[in-house]
Amino acid sequence: MDIRIEELSPVEKKLAVEIPWQAVSERLERAYRDYGRGVSVRGYRKGKVPRAVVERMFGKQIRDELTQTLVQESMVEAATRHDLHVVAEPVVEDARLQVGETFRYHARLEVRSEVVLASIDGIEATRQRVLVPDSEVDVALEQLRQQHASYDPITDRTVTMPSDVVVIALRGDVGSFPINRPELVIDLSRTAQEPLPGLCAALTGIPIDATDYALAFAIPEDCAQREIAGQQATFSVTVREARCKVVPALDDDLAKDTGESDTLLELRAAVRARLEERARDGFARQAREQVLRGLVERHPVPLAPALIERGVDSQLERAQHSLSMQGMNLERAGIDPRDLRERLRDAAIAELRGQLVLEAIAERESLVVSEPDLDSEIARLAHHAKEPTPPGRLKAEMARDGRLESVRWRLRQDKALDLVVSRATITEVDAPVAVPVGVAEEEPALR
Repeated sequence: MDIRIEELSPVEKKLAVEIPWQAVSERLERAYRDYGRGVSVRGYRKGKVPRAVVERMFGKQIRDELTQTLVQESMVEAATRHDLHVVAEPVVEDARLQVGETFRYHARLEVRSEVVLASIDGIEATRQRVLVPDSEVDVALEQLRQQHASYDPITDRTVTMPSDVVVIALRGDVGSFPINRPELVIDLSRTAQEPLPGLCAALTGIPIDATDYALAFAIPEDCAQREIAGQQATFSVTVREARCKVVPALDDDLAKDTGESDTLLELRAAVRARLEERARDGFARQAREQVLRGLVERHPVPLAPALIERGVDSQLERAQHSLSMQGMNLERAGIDPRDLRERLRDAAIAELRGQLVLEAIAERESLVVSEPDLDSEIARLAHHAKEPTPPGRLKAEMARDGRLESVRWRLRQDKALDLVVSRATITEVDAPVAVPVGVAEEEPALR
């Protein structure tokens, strides 16, 4: 088999293949024999069909199948012999099997380009110093208070209050959108989590034993869900249960109830330490992302068009998944998929280049993912799974589904990036000073 490679670009090759007729003839004769043993033809016993009959009835099919087989086998041979990483289905030209002639064809291949590593040392990045203001600690302590609230039956009044939690059946329309929720739990004090803007306010003050209560209110014009912004909401509401939320005082008793400390002072210190650790992790991730961007800038690796399109597909799939987690989709969010694809293209290219460069670094530095590394990651995934799963079982499932190698690949990428970060120049900086909303600059007092 003669294989010649012509480089059209760093990501496109032209392949020319020739297979002598003698080798093709042997394969063709074997194919005729195999067909003759397996086909049924009227007038002949199975396995006893003459070759001439097989050729007359099935010759074109046999030659077409052999052509496809020869192309596939020679592609694999070419990729192995010339170390080609093909990233898309080859475009095959002139592949015809002619009796008595050398089998020839040409093909265009999109390939992964070779990464020529530049220096990975001294990439500059900044990491913000950790400083948790008292106001953030106060917010976290308030969240703890809310988490330890009790919910008491209402016995001394007949209407809901802004601090109540209600379980309702909700049926009606928002504009032209019908809604039917047989059971909906709503904390009237948490307007940021309300299912519809304005619903908490509308439910405040209704009878706690309301049945088929008529409720109407307008959705604000600035609602994030564009399709219902400014629409009129009309509902029939039945209150199934209403309870008064009692939030505990911020004191030593609350500190003991959390199980974290014995005094409020100790609880405040524990909360601050947790917030600082979370901030430290977040700032470290941001610095890693800066280093990765700097690494990509040093390595403008050319990418095959097919590889880019697959990268954009992956970005688009993640965007759609993110929207679905919010109960939305592209259409409801008013997003044109074609426009979004173009906006995601640069991010996809940067991600692909980063992966290729990190893979080249891992190869050069002989980085490996050990079994303890893998088991530790599997244990982490098992811990965060929606349903508790023993790590051993999860590992077996992932191995069976072919997902284990993906985890190993990701860990190897992380190791390569860890190496680059360890050689980066990271400068600590103070947090940017935030200007309170609406206080960009002082205005003169009215006189």
